[in-house]
Amino acid sequence: MRSRSSLLPLPLGQAIMRRHERERRSEGFIARHVGPAAESCAVVCKEDGTKVLLNGDAASWLHPIPPRGAHLFLTVPLTQAVYVGEATAQPCNVFVVGEKEVHCEYARHRDWVSPMTVLPSLSPTDHSLLSLALSMKQWASTTLFCARCGGAMHSVDYGMTRDCTSCKHRIYPAVTPAIIVAVLDGKGNVIMSERRKTGATPSSEGSRACLTILAGFVAQGESMEEAVLREVMEEAGARVTSLRYVGSQPWPFPYQLMACYYAVADDSPHLVAEESELAQVRWMSREEVRKALIGEHAEFVTSPPGTATNLLLEEWVRGRVDDWGRPIRHV
Repeated sequence: MRSRSSLLPLPLGQAIMRRHERERRSEGFIARHVGPAAESCAVVCKEDGTKVLLNGDAASWLHPIPPRGAHLFLTVPLTQAVYVGEATAQPCNVFVVGEKEVHCEYARHRDWVSPMTVLPSLSPTDHSLLSLALSMKQWASTTLFCARCGGAMHSVDYGMTRDCTSCKHRIYPAVTPAIIVAVLDGKGNVIMSERRKTGATPSSEGSRACLTILAGFVAQGESMEEAVLREVMEEAGARVTSLRYVGSQPWPFPYQLMACYYAVADDSPHLVAEESELAQVRWMSREEVRKALIGEHAEFVTSPPGTATNLLLEEWVRGRVDDWGRPIRHV
């Protein structure tokens, strides 16, 4: 007999990258490291990270940068672009740039799409690379001015940090802690919820609602575990009696780090939705969730592959995790 690892292979946390954190602090790093013979490419996204520019089909989200002609592609010097790192699977120096940093003519005949339409088709490594690039660009785009004095901020170390041009205050990439949890009842059911869109309109795909597991942000002075208990009680009116951590996942909307859990609420048959955030919350059977995962449920869909919700539910539906959130032992 052997037991499965207690941690899950969560998506978006498997980038095989050299970020060159020490080397990029030296002046002239880009000129030395990204020479004419080095292959370079860029992720092109909207400033808020809601869209990425394709270079063909959904698999072509990286744009080659001409070795001796970056100026033909970019409106800014390459040294002013955010350097993500060096991908090692297929050696390439990866940058991320915004819409305004690419020539209009280049983008004119290419498609802008939501990252969520691209992520499900990517390998774990590419998942993580795109996630990192989007997070870095969104952080840079939302820190244009100093929180202390209001002065203009500028990029340092090719996007790793930002300094105020006035008071010299330095800031580092932001990470927002959050939790996501599959709450089971020990009897073959899981809590699923439908979030409200802006204006209190339920989210949907066509006529089918989009249901996910519970999630929320960690409050100041709160542990991850306390956040799980609080969020489950606030959003569903359920009391958690046991909890198991299974891993963490960076999430680039905009720059969250999500701690992932299975929890048990075996004495909370009646759920109460937090109406300001949720359109509905209910216990769903394993069979209903199985149908939703393959797109065959008549009433609702759930999160696509490449998300923590999808993996946590898949592990449970496929019997790799039991109704108490424990890994199943296999021969």
